[in-house]
Amino acid sequence: PDVETVAIKWSAPDGPFDLHGKCVNARCWVWLTGCDQHAAGTSEKCVKLEAGETFSMQMCLSDVPADGLHSRWIPADPAGKAHGVGIRAMVPGFGTFYPVMSQGRVAASLVITNNLTLPEGDPYHLRSEWFNSLASPVPDLAPPTDPCSEDMAEASGVLSAHLKMTTQYYRRSVERPHPLLAFIGDVGGAYGVVTTFLFWVYISLHKLWPLLQEWHRGSQMQDKTTPAP
Repeated sequence: PDVETVAIKWSAPDGPFDLHGKCVNARCWVWLTGCDQHAAGTSEKCVKLEAGETFSMQMCLSDVPADGLHSRWIPADPAGKAHGVGIRAMVPGFGTFYPVMSQGRVAASLVITNNLTLPEGDPYHLRSEWFNSLASPVPDLAPPTDPCSEDMAEASGVLSAHLKMTTQYYRRSVERPHPLLAFIGDVGGAYGVVTTFLFWVYISLHKLWPLLQEWHRGSQMQDKTTPAP
């Protein structure tokens, strides 16, 4: 099997980190605060999205509680399908999808996966995924700046979510085992199968042996008591 290692890192000294999202079944507005020094000009700018449109930002950890990724949206059908701003997830075998954030304050844990068993250029070779959990259903704190306020001035029925990065993130590496170690593992696995089979045979014979002896003694007694013709 492939060898997998996971390292836990502090978020503060690293970054920025790629974050990809999508507006799902709604009209959306998103902007980022607190990452001016990291985000290469993507912070503090309003991004307006129609349903189905995607965006990319450079996320970071900020000590200010009100900083982070701010999102607003108006559902196309409030009673219909899931709606809002979804953060991209990529799962081998399932493809790419965008789980939407719940309304309120959301904590986001980042996992960066480097799958060395796949060639460079494969979308699953190096990927960043955000795993979100609802921290509080209460509407988010007032953001330090709101570059989307003018555009949303006449909007009604607006919902909101505030995504905040956790203090730690995870670097996951997947690689092939060394050929020698793989060979030793295969030999050890085969040896284990053989010894398990032989042990099962031994136990079975151990249980059957008294029955065979009893059957053999019965046969001998029958031969002795059978009269000659």
